[in-house]
Amino acid sequence: MSASMFKGLPTSKILKQIARLNNITGTPRTAFKFGPLVKKIELIILLKNIFKASSGLKKFWRQNLPVLKYHNDDVEFTLTRVRAMSKEEIAKVPTKIVIHLADGTKSEVDCAMQTHNQILKKLVKSTGAVAMAAEDLHTIPVPENHLP
Repeated sequence: MSASMFKGLPTSKILKQIARLNNITGTPRTAFKFGPLVKKIELIILLKNIFKASSGLKKFWRQNLPVLKYHNDDVEFTLTRVRAMSKEEIAKVPTKIVIHLADGTKSEVDCAMQTHNQILKKLVKSTGAVAMAAEDLHTIPVPENHLP
C-alpha cells in the first residue's frame, strides 16, 4: 500500500498502522454487510486514470473497497483493469461494477461520472447491503503516550 492512499497519517510506524487499520474498519456511513445472495463484486476500470468519467470509481476502489472487503470476507472482490490505447477504445471501456448473485444472475452499477460516495450508495441499494452498527466496528485506540 502506498503512502498516497492514506493521506494525513502520523509519522510513527505504529501510529500509521493503527490509523490504516482504523480506516479499513470504516464508519457506520461506509461499512456495510452484503446479504448471502451476493457472491462476487467485480470492478471494471481503465488501467490509467486518464478518463475523468472513471475517477470516482478509482477513488471508490482505493477508499471504499477495503472497508467492504473487511466486512464481507465471504464475497469475492475482483478488479479488472482494461488497457486502452486510443481515444476510441477509452470511450468504449465501461466504468462499472458487476454484482454476481448466488443464483447466477448479474446486475450492473454504472459508475461513469459518479463520485465514490454516489457509487457506494448505488452499490448498497443494488445489493440490499445493511449498514454496520457503530458498536460492531472495532477500532484500535491510540496509545496515550503517542498522542500528538
